[in-house]
Amino acid sequence: MPGAGVYWTLVFTAASLEHLAERNIEAADVADAVYGRNGPARVRRAGRGARQRWFVMAPLDSGELLTCVFRAALPRDLNLEGVLIISSTGRPEPRSQFDSSMRLRSGLGRGRGQKLWPVAGKQGRELVSTRAEKKGRIPTFRSDREERDFWARHSVEEFAKDLEDLEVEIRPPRTEQIALRLYKEDLRVLRSLAAERGVGHTTLARTVLEGWLARSRGKRKPTRRRPVHRPA
Repeated sequence: MPGAGVYWTLVFTAASLEHLAERNIEAADVADAVYGRNGPARVRRAGRGARQRWFVMAPLDSGELLTCVFRAALPRDLNLEGVLIISSTGRPEPRSQFDSSMRLRSGLGRGRGQKLWPVAGKQGRELVSTRAEKKGRIPTFRSDREERDFWARHSVEEFAKDLEDLEVEIRPPRTEQIALRLYKEDLRVLRSLAAERGVGHTTLARTVLEGWLARSRGKRKPTRRRPVHRPA
């Protein structure tokens, strides 16, 4: 069954793009991998607040595994020269207003592999070419450059015990809206159920609808067109 969806806009600074270029990877390649367009991604998380990081392991279209480290973007990140944003289109977009969905890519590693699950956990040590060092906690970084340099020398798997596995799918932000009319009593029940779960009623309605759509996609079978018999 598909995991819950989290909706991210990806932000790349000029330094991040340079980091990618050194490894012959484009920002669009990262977006395709993270958004699951080449296969399922493994998503893990560590830290809290400003130190929170998301670790995404996903296949490139070449079959290689890509490991990315993300942090929440800050308003100042969008003011940097050369910043690039990728959201719903999966391709570079104009600079926009700051949004809580934004995630800034911090570090990256690559490795070869044919499948992500379940071999990703077993092959994790091979995803980044690095010297084995003593395991410890993920340090606090003073800058993005310091963090990128750190992940260039270390594998994410060295800190696996500190990472929380998440059953989520990363998706581009939602862009479409629909108007939905309900009976007054149905709306009252919806709000009551949402309050019990500690969420807004529109969030609950969207979650139910997205879950139903995900299940329906899994059950759909390709339809076969019936041959048309024409009179001779």
